[in-house]
Amino acid sequence: MPDPLQLQHVGARRQLEKNLVRTFALAAQNRGDQQDADVYTDAKGDFLIQGALIDTKQKRNLTEERNDKLSAIPFDSLPLKYAFSQVKGNGKRKLVVFADPNCGYCKRFERDLQKIDNVTIYHMMYPVLGEDSKVKSRNIACAKDRAKTWNDWMLQGIAPPAVACDNHNIDAIVEFGKKNRINGTPTLFVADGTRVPGAIEAAQIESLLNGVKP
Repeated sequence: MPDPLQLQHVGARRQLEKNLVRTFALAAQNRGDQQDADVYTDAKGDFLIQGALIDTKQKRNLTEERNDKLSAIPFDSLPLKYAFSQVKGNGKRKLVVFADPNCGYCKRFERDLQKIDNVTIYHMMYPVLGEDSKVKSRNIACAKDRAKTWNDWMLQGIAPPAVACDNHNIDAIVEFGKKNRINGTPTLFVADGTRVPGAIEAAQIESLLNGVKP
């Protein structure tokens, strides 16, 4: 004969699981739209859950999907007129990179980026690591051949020559970045507006570019 206490324990556990599932389902619809804190509540506010919300049946990270949607910026809204570009191969794929010239992760990313073909890269000078970053960004943005000067520094360590100009537009890029919560470098955007923070490797760059939604 089954132990009544054990049956009671199993029944309570199943009820708890059912409540949690219902809570998570409600939470998915009641997430606060704040990228810095993934916090969920049920409809009444009786439960508060912080962290990633996973759909175990469909094997989907709902938090990640929601964050991607919230952090996306329409491609046409990016300040492309302030960027300098490099076209590789047919240039059909589009990639925008906000980078600081003194950022080690940005340099590593640039090395991986050299392995990617058939892409147009829009470089945004985004100096967030101090005064020297601002000076280097200005020297690169004011150079006669900005793409070459950028590559010389990021890939070979050849310092950009000192040069001044009034049309580098770095302040406008920084203002745009702060307004849109671009908090680190490198930060990438692709043609469907998807934002990817951090230095990803060549295979991930390919996957990102190939996965752009029409």
